[in-house]
Amino acid sequence: MEIIGNAPNGKEMLEMLKFVKPQVVLTDINMPVMNGVELCKTIKSTFDNIKVIALSMYDNPGAIKEMIDAGADGYVLKISPLTELKKAIETVAAGNSYFDTAIDLTEVHKKENVDDKQSLSRSETEILKLIAIGKTSAEIAEERQTAVSTVGNTEKYDS
Repeated sequence: MEIIGNAPNGKEMLEMLKFVKPQVVLTDINMPVMNGVELCKTIKSTFDNIKVIALSMYDNPGAIKEMIDAGADGYVLKISPLTELKKAIETVAAGNSYFDTAIDLTEVHKKENVDDKQSLSRSETEILKLIAIGKTSAEIAEERQTAVSTVGNTEKYDS
């Protein structure tokens, strides 16, 4: 496996794809300028052979369903071990789809007929519990081994 590029937002990723042709693109859902859902839709409609995996903190069925509907070939949670991500990349590069073992696809597909109200994801619930007991964002980030910006992100993904 080789990393051949990195972009801070979806728009810059699309520009980069004019020059490099990876087998697999990893994208977050929540990014500035162009979110991961729009990036995935654009990649799938523009590039025939590029596979897309969402790598996100959002484990709620609505977020996952939105990426599936955009054409994502896989979805891995940021809280999963790197071995899960490696397996996802290898599986998707081989032409198959891959969804994190922590994702209940039955719940994702039930989301089709449910209204827009979204319950909190497991990650969001854990973070809120830690906030409720008085922990700071930095303490929560250290405890969860994640970036402070991930903890501080209280907005739902852009859709």
